[in-house]
Amino acid sequence: MYARDTGALRGWYCNITRPAVIEEARVSAVDLALDVWVDPAGRTWVLDEEEFAALDLGPDEVAAARAAVAKVLALAAQRGGPFAPENKNPSST
Repeated sequence: MYARDTGALRGWYCNITRPAVIEEARVSAVDLALDVWVDPAGRTWVLDEEEFAALDLGPDEVAAARAAVAKVLALAAQRGGPFAPENKNPSST
């Protein structure tokens, strides 16, 4: 996410979803309420835990969502993937 007025990077908002369905004319996914926010300094917050806990999900889906959160947190901590320093410039994405 970038600031509208300045173009400065505000951070990354990462939705945890069911696997995306890719079709010829669209891409869709079901949001599982759980989110991760990563600020430009690499600090992270896991958001919407209560909403996630209220969903009627099976143990495998809960485990998969938690594993996805762990992967995002690990990438952010390593400054890898989309969180790499070279990805802070809007013109590089």
